[in-house]
Amino acid sequence: MSSDGPSLNPEMPTVARESRGLSIAELAELASVSTAMLSRVEGGIRQPSPEALSRIADALGYPESFLRQA
Repeated sequence: MSSDGPSLNPEMPTVARESRGLSIAELAELASVSTAMLSRVEGGIRQPSPEALSRIADALGYPESFLRQA
């Protein structure tokens, strides 16, 4: 888990991704992360590294704080 503030809420990347009309594979490619890792993040199994979280947020066009909100 990241020690950089609150943990990622696993529901929020899914909400953001679906709002952009992206599949997990498309977002993974845009964010330069693996599809498997992104799937585990969205499933609540894994927290992304701070770098991966930043890339995911950038690819989605949402602030990191959106992905952390409860």
